[in-house]
Amino acid sequence: MLKKTIIRGRGNSPLDFLYFGAVYFIMLTAMFGAAWNRIGMEYSIVSALVSALSEAALLTLPYIFLPRRWRWTIMVPGFIVAASLLVNAWYFPYFGDIMPPRNFLMASTVDNTLVECSLAAMKWTDLLIALPMPAALAVFIWRRKSIREGQIAVRGKIAVTAALLCLCLAGPAKAMQLTYKSLPSGERSLSNAWKAYTMPGTAVFTHTSRHGYIGGYITYASINENIELTDADRREILLAASREPAALLPEVAAQLSDAISANHNKNLIFILVESLSTSSLDRTLGGRRVTPCLDSLMAAPGVIAFPRIYSQVGPGKSSDGQFIYNTGILPLYDMPLVSVAARHPFPSLARELRPAESIEIIGENRALWFHDDTNRSYGFTRLIDKAMQTPDGHVVPPAQRDSMILARARAELPRLRKPFFAMVITLGMHGPYKPSESPGLFSGGAPGGMGAQEYSHHEYTALFDYELKSFLGWLRDEGLYDNSLIVITGDHTPHRMIGEDFAHRPVPLLILNSGIELKSDLPAGQIDLYPTLLDLTGRLDSASWRGLGHSLLRSRPLPADTTAPADTAMVSLSRKIILGNAWEQTIPRD
Repeated sequence: MLKKTIIRGRGNSPLDFLYFGAVYFIMLTAMFGAAWNRIGMEYSIVSALVSALSEAALLTLPYIFLPRRWRWTIMVPGFIVAASLLVNAWYFPYFGDIMPPRNFLMASTVDNTLVECSLAAMKWTDLLIALPMPAALAVFIWRRKSIREGQIAVRGKIAVTAALLCLCLAGPAKAMQLTYKSLPSGERSLSNAWKAYTMPGTAVFTHTSRHGYIGGYITYASINENIELTDADRREILLAASREPAALLPEVAAQLSDAISANHNKNLIFILVESLSTSSLDRTLGGRRVTPCLDSLMAAPGVIAFPRIYSQVGPGKSSDGQFIYNTGILPLYDMPLVSVAARHPFPSLARELRPAESIEIIGENRALWFHDDTNRSYGFTRLIDKAMQTPDGHVVPPAQRDSMILARARAELPRLRKPFFAMVITLGMHGPYKPSESPGLFSGGAPGGMGAQEYSHHEYTALFDYELKSFLGWLRDEGLYDNSLIVITGDHTPHRMIGEDFAHRPVPLLILNSGIELKSDLPAGQIDLYPTLLDLTGRLDSASWRGLGHSLLRSRPLPADTTAPADTAMVSLSRKIILGNAWEQTIPRD
């Protein structure tokens, strides 16, 4: 009866055809199950199993209808998905999100640092993601002739298709159920659950959690990456640009007038520190302070010190931090903005300050993360790259990188026409933090309860702190310190591999030699530094773009939730500015 209604063919070939379909389905299920366990999707065991079965059914379904000679092609999407799951297994521990689709096309932005991060994230359990597809391929090659000869009757196709479709729908149905349960008890209804389920997300993780891995990527890819600004949008942007500054803080009001007179023609030296966290400040390890220089600056008179600056970067991480500080605009929270807007011109510190010369000094190659493009988009006149490489192109170990980058700054700054704006971007504290390469700065090693990654991060922070002290001393010896406004802050918090709690700590902000003393434990965001620097140089009132944040020298609304990037209105307006290329017609590309 089975041969009459479901299968046709000679010998065991029809059954081999069905058996391989079952093997392929089982291998896919195992692969997705291992991936959800590895990546950390917020699934229970039941939800993870339902999702894995649903994804496997979706990839298996075309097999039933493929012509005999093309049945091998069913392996292609399986291998593509397996490769992307492996990449995400190494991406997620650092970034806390599924990799945006555009990142897969940004091969030119991959450098040895990112490769090191991926290698550090690898675990032997990743074989559970990598092996199912080769195992399925081996079975196909072994029985390829009989698999090719087999066929299913129409009734069999209907039955198998119906079963697979039911499994395909099981994943979304389970996600819909979880969405329903997540609603407040008084708001639980199918219509409200459907609205929440279909609401656009700002992260790939959100899309994949709701619609599955494949469906999540499809819905995410449907997001429009270009916006046609309406007249109302342009009015909203103009209103933000002309927003009146708030009143000065009482403790600042008496100091600012004299400070502006002194700061107006000072150099701006902006030291943007990779992965700087307040977790290393005011800490002792092995009887030695981790950051004696930063600690003393935090307490020194005549310094602006804010230890609670909350990171507002998106998946672009360092490039997003550079964007926020340079433009006073929030980044995108669903993709690295440099992947879509690296060449868009933006209002910026360099354009508002109008220095005689403005440069960026970076350790890596200018081609990585489109730095050559963003340097011009932010109005800089020069870009110094490869600062952490030896003359023969060798990249030095992490423990030596900040020393080389700051040495390059020593070589370049005296040559600049004054007043200048120099952004010096360090890299020594970038993950991974390898215990095997530990500088061994503190006696006794990591104390009990401290992981090896966190301990190594403190060590690299201590190395930066030492180099910072030396660099500030050189500025004084060179006669540049008194004539410069000096900013020290972090691009974002350390990567998640150190630990969830550690990764959500704020970054410190120090502004030296500004003529203002202001120390505050009140929370602020990275977005607030742009208008603060305009305020310190007397340009906030006359600036063509005052940024979306609030000057730290003035009264401002405190963030209601310091774990959130910013209020939704600011996020929405930033998105319009970036994807709408708001200044395309008004700011020429330098």
